[in-house]
Amino acid sequence: MASCLRRSKSKPTYTVVNLTTHMRSLEPDDLPDGHTRNALPTQVVMGAGGCLARSMSLKAPGRAITLAADAATVFVGMLDGSIQIWKQSAESAGSFALDKTLEGHAGPVYALTVRAAGPATVLFSGSQDATAGIWSVPGGCRLCQLQQHKGPVNALALTKDGTRMLTGSDDGTVAVWDLASELLGCYGWMDAWVGCSCTLQLTGHNCPVRSLAVTADATTLVSGAADGVIGVWSLTRQTSLYKLPAHKATVTSIVLSQRHIFSASEDSTIRSFRLDDGAAECTLTCPSAVRSLALSRDQTVLVSGADGGQVTAWSAADPESLFHMHTFEGHSASVHAVALCWNSAIVWSVSQDQSMRLWRVTDLPHQQLAKSIVESNLEECSRLVRAGVVIPASGWDDALSARQAIEGHQMLMKVLASAQTELEEKDESAGVLRQLQAEHDEAQESVACASEEVARLNKALLSARDAARTAQERANKVEAQLMDAVLENSQNPAKWRLSRAYTAALVGLQQSEERRRKLENHTGTNDEH
Repeated sequence: MASCLRRSKSKPTYTVVNLTTHMRSLEPDDLPDGHTRNALPTQVVMGAGGCLARSMSLKAPGRAITLAADAATVFVGMLDGSIQIWKQSAESAGSFALDKTLEGHAGPVYALTVRAAGPATVLFSGSQDATAGIWSVPGGCRLCQLQQHKGPVNALALTKDGTRMLTGSDDGTVAVWDLASELLGCYGWMDAWVGCSCTLQLTGHNCPVRSLAVTADATTLVSGAADGVIGVWSLTRQTSLYKLPAHKATVTSIVLSQRHIFSASEDSTIRSFRLDDGAAECTLTCPSAVRSLALSRDQTVLVSGADGGQVTAWSAADPESLFHMHTFEGHSASVHAVALCWNSAIVWSVSQDQSMRLWRVTDLPHQQLAKSIVESNLEECSRLVRAGVVIPASGWDDALSARQAIEGHQMLMKVLASAQTELEEKDESAGVLRQLQAEHDEAQESVACASEEVARLNKALLSARDAARTAQERANKVEAQLMDAVLENSQNPAKWRLSRAYTAALVGLQQSEERRRKLENHTGTNDEH
């Protein structure tokens, strides 16, 4: 089991993760090959949660990665055709160093898988040079070079009992190799190898086969091709069961749970299908093309690597509803391969940026929420809930007691009640704002009506002024006519009558002038209003 330390420029922070509760829940079949519960480590020293635990430089871009059963040895397939073997340092916990480099392939190594064979470990590789290699570890000798395909070997799969290996190639075929008798000859220092034979070659894809996966009972094979088609094969009947038009571009990676297929593609999606009939369950859309997938032993955590450099952890407890757990940022180029440690606590990734990185998959946001609920940390719980963090079905630790679960539920209800109160207060404030807006609109209508009334009165004032001016002009004209008549008829007996008429006209003129002034005063008052 690899121990991983995170180093930073500031004072380093370390977290001790207790694995005892995880091992209690593991079934014997879930343990690494050749290990027992007592032989497994109980602690892993790692950095702050959900972050980079370690980064190592590679001499060339990495294209494939696989781990030994105890995760203390890491195998990396390189773009230059070599295979690097990294081992955990005995002096420094969590430190890995390059142990040796295997040479032999004439092209990039696209696929790797490994299994224990007695006291030794056997490594299998697939390369662009159209061959598959079998290597002894720790000896580092190539035991056999398999030549059956007419194109690059892009994918490998190994049955759980290690008796058969499957290879997928650009030539559109899948070859099945019998390893049962040959593995008996490999014991550590003895690099004896009897040979390996191809017992079956499956044809059906019309384009390169890019990914392979085989069920735990070794009865069913699933293959992914460059045209986006997934093929499901019966290894017992040696025939095709069905084909599935799963993606719009190359199927880059396939992993299997007990009843489901998980596939990744260059069309930037991850999809899940039922294994028995191929029915689609869930589709995830990612920011860029997805290059690789890895599934935890308990089949609850799915990890993907993408062209954008992202390494993403998903909850796969419910294949019908894959749940985003965390995205690890750090790689500056495509992530071609990912692998999960046996306890799902560490993710390994290799990238086109010539680096290999270890990521910590503990203390993620949903795990922090579960912890804050158990510890009755209302402030932290409230912060995470408001940030949209929820707990998937696989996010609860099996070690939680019933009392803790009840207390956690009560705490969550308090947080939800607080959020509801806050929402109601916001709704009340919104109601007051709407009322003020209505009053403002009503005042605006009153102002508009007053403006119309002022305009009407101004118009009436102008008309009154015009009428007064016309009356004044007429009065002046009458006065002039009367004066002329008086002068011309001063000796006329009707003088007295003309004088009375003149006086009456003057009185009428004065009354008209008085009415005009009153109208002007009234109009001025309206203007002030």
